[in-house]
Amino acid sequence: HLWLPPAHGSATTASSSVLSGLVVKGYIILMIRLFYKVFTIEVIRELRVTNMIFLFGLAGMIIGSVGAIKEGHIKRMLAYSSVAQLGYVFMGIGLGTDIGIVAACFQILVHACTKPMLFSCASALSAGRHHNKKLHALRGAAYENKLAGVGFTVGALSMIGIPLFAGFAAKVLFASATMAQPVKMWMTLLTLALSTVLNALYYIPAVTVLWSRPEEGEAGEKVLVHPAFAVSTVVFITAVFFLGICYQPVVTHIQNGLALL
Repeated sequence: HLWLPPAHGSATTASSSVLSGLVVKGYIILMIRLFYKVFTIEVIRELRVTNMIFLFGLAGMIIGSVGAIKEGHIKRMLAYSSVAQLGYVFMGIGLGTDIGIVAACFQILVHACTKPMLFSCASALSAGRHHNKKLHALRGAAYENKLAGVGFTVGALSMIGIPLFAGFAAKVLFASATMAQPVKMWMTLLTLALSTVLNALYYIPAVTVLWSRPEEGEAGEKVLVHPAFAVSTVVFITAVFFLGICYQPVVTHIQNGLALL
């Protein structure tokens, strides 16, 4: 997935939103269908394929976050974050259990609702700064487009895993899914904790920069909020809170859907 940062860095907002929200998950859905309808989970687990997927997932969670910490371009930072978030999905699949795959599917949904909002808000925030997407150039940009600032903040808190946000519910599901496997349980819990800290190390500074008062000469222009952007951002924010608070009915629907495969 290391091709994602260069691709997102030069892509349009619409392309980044569709790529992060839908495209990068298509093959994962196909893989899950193959596991259920062609090979069966029991065979995949017996062949130890899930162990390899599990380890690659853990590695992706850490490598993606480390790359995001070192990145100063906001869209490439979000792309590295996607690498880490996809690592969560593979970790869940790698558990080799039905509840693990349910958690992975829920994470796919969480990421599909959160990351397009982050990309669209990041682009909206940079619009008042001559589309300069370097983090240091976006100081105080949230005051020029407060809806985009709020949307980015909500998305960032969700990706970190703050309670009441969708990302926290996903992490709770992953933790619950691994309880029956002692070895993988400790590896999962430790990596989840480390990943949460790493996520905070790049999202919190980014949010702080956006809401810091700009110094003299740094202030940009007030941005006119397009109605389509306003509606989509409000919908995404609502979805993030809904998945974070009322996630159990969604999990039940995912379980029912997987049972049909």
